[in-house]
Amino acid sequence: MGIDIGAAHWSYTGFNRFRERLAEADQIFLNGMEGFVENGMTWEGIKSPLVPLLFHSDCDGELTPKECQKVVPRLREIISTWPDVDYDRINGELLATAMEQSVASHRPLRFS
Repeated sequence: MGIDIGAAHWSYTGFNRFRERLAEADQIFLNGMEGFVENGMTWEGIKSPLVPLLFHSDCDGELTPKECQKVVPRLREIISTWPDVDYDRINGELLATAMEQSVASHRPLRFS
């Protein structure tokens, strides 16, 4: 059981750790943010292009092609610094590819 986004797969805990790593690269403390902790900091004013992915449900819903287009460059930039055999990097690359396919097809990217 876990989360599937395109060909990418994480356990729920693993996906949370993946997003924490991404957020940290943009100096965002994810576990202090709205949606992750009661009375957390609001996302308003956070300038990271990763916000649509970071502030998304981890178990359902979708990202729009426009949101995917916004996220992909920064996602690829961050994961490119991780080791080639890193599980999060491998799945992050699959996620980025799924996002690019969403943009090309003009269809939302579904989380399941």
